Amino acid sequence: MSDNAGMTQTLSSNPTSEVQPASKVQHKFDQASVTKCLKLVDDFGKGLISKGDALLEIQLILQSAIGESDSLTQQDFKPGFTHFLQLLDHASGDLSSDKERGRNANEPERRESDLPSPRPCSSAIIKERELRSKLRRQNLSEEDESDESGDEHEYILRGKRRKLTSERLQFYPWLEPKQYRHVSHQKAEELTLDWRAPDLKKVLSGHYSTSIDPKQTQSLGKGFEITLSQPTTTHKVKTFGDWSIVTDLWIEALTFIMPWKEDELRSYKRYLSGFFIDVHYALHSRIIDFDKACRLKIEGQKYLRFDSISKFRHLKVSHLSSLGMVAYSELHQLGSTTGDKSSGKFTGGRKKSRFESSG
Repeated sequence: MSDNAGMTQTLSSNPTSEVQPASKVQHKFDQASVTKCLKLVDDFGKGLISKGDALLEIQLILQSAIGESDSLTQQDFKPGFTHFLQLLDHASGDLSSDKERGRNANEPERRESDLPSPRPCSSAIIKERELRSKLRRQNLSEEDESDESGDEHEYILRGKRRKLTSERLQFYPWLEPKQYRHVSHQKAEELTLDWRAPDLKKVLSGHYSTSIDPKQTQSLGKGFEITLSQPTTTHKVKTFGDWSIVTDLWIEALTFIMPWKEDELRSYKRYLSGFFIDVHYALHSRIIDFDKACRLKIEGQKYLRFDSISKFRHLKVSHLSSLGMVAYSELHQLGSTTGDKSSGKFTGGRKKSRFESSG
């Protein structure tokens, strides 16, 4: 209370505590009223009363002092009340700082992870559910319209996933319609090549084939027809040119269905193309067999990627190395066939000796 008394020592001698114009006559509040007001400020600083109650009591004390005094007027009320209001504000700041220091000393530090996570209001949750339901209904209506309209042959783009139409399947016959009909409704991590590796013979035959089995052709109405038939295998992949054509075709097809696999498939083609450059063209059939073995391995393992080069190391040894089982068996078979032919020629073509002719 001594601090507040020191701050109000001018109030008892100067009733306004502010510089007033010279034209106004300055008066002072009596010492008893000032003491009561200072006690209220001190009680507020101790937390005994609220700030609002202190202001009301100070207002009553000052009004009572003005009514009992012959020299004080209502013009003296405002500067006196403002002065005690400043004292209350000062005490309020000190009280807040004391409480903060006490809280920090008594309570342990709280990490951000310990704080309760804010929960969205119910109205926000309702709006989000309504929006999701609206988008779901819109997607279903668009899908129904696309099935009923004459644009059945168009590719429907849904974000990064695509819907494969039946017309596309006749060019890539190894794709199963049931598996890829509604690709857009399937998660990317669930869409794999499990048991659906491309068959290069079917791809090449479908690329060059000009005839379609009419028994497997279906009519969609409105003059549209599609086919899910597989063309008769009439072409085999024998050269690097054939292999490059069919590889581009099935990479294009799978990229259409799985856009996120484009880099993986292109990397696989670059990997195999290097062997066609380094290996003699007479042995390119081994590279084609190696490619087939890699595709079969990927087909048998659900999450094996085409760019997992280290997983194909043993297949590379089997098909491309001279020590491999496949390459060795081919060389052994070729050598035995050549040896039989050469021995036959040698036996049949050599001249008989005099002893053999005479015997």
